[in-house]
Amino acid sequence: LAISVSSAAQNTKVVAHRGYWNTPNNAQNSITALKTAQSIPVYGSEFDVNMTSDGVMVVSHGPKLESIPDVQKATYKEVKKVRLKNGEKVPTLKQYLKQGKKGDIKLIFELKVHPAGEKENEAVRKSVEMVKKLKLEKQVEFISFSLEACRQLAELMPECMVQYLNGKIPPQELKKMGIMGLDYHYS
Repeated sequence: LAISVSSAAQNTKVVAHRGYWNTPNNAQNSITALKTAQSIPVYGSEFDVNMTSDGVMVVSHGPKLESIPDVQKATYKEVKKVRLKNGEKVPTLKQYLKQGKKGDIKLIFELKVHPAGEKENEAVRKSVEMVKKLKLEKQVEFISFSLEACRQLAELMPECMVQYLNGKIPPQELKKMGIMGLDYHYS
């Protein structure tokens, strides 16, 4: 199968990583970074989601968040005191998705790896509940380095694209789990 460069370029999708943040007065995973991504012609904007120790879903790459060593081990009370480099507070998942709903780009939702078992199950459940509550099933695509999180997301949200980022499972096995995307390192 030969693919011409022009047809490959037409099928290339540009995603703003952690929003389009490398601009003045902006910060990664901020509402401003999402708004900036919504203002340019991109397919989507990727963002990272962690659950705090008391069960609040926040948009932050983690594990380190400014002065907090591990956002998943911190309470939301501690996290909401943090200011991003542009002065914004760390957004909750609900705040972020509400802004995302105002645009027409895909929201590339990276659920960060959580401890296996109940914490991971809770993070998946809360993610799905929020996406459904805000009626964003057609706008959200999920990605994760956790195979179990991807498996659960594919089962709970079959209408959403779910992609496994770890690249250690053959595509045929992922497809059987309902996971329709994968990531392999170029090496």
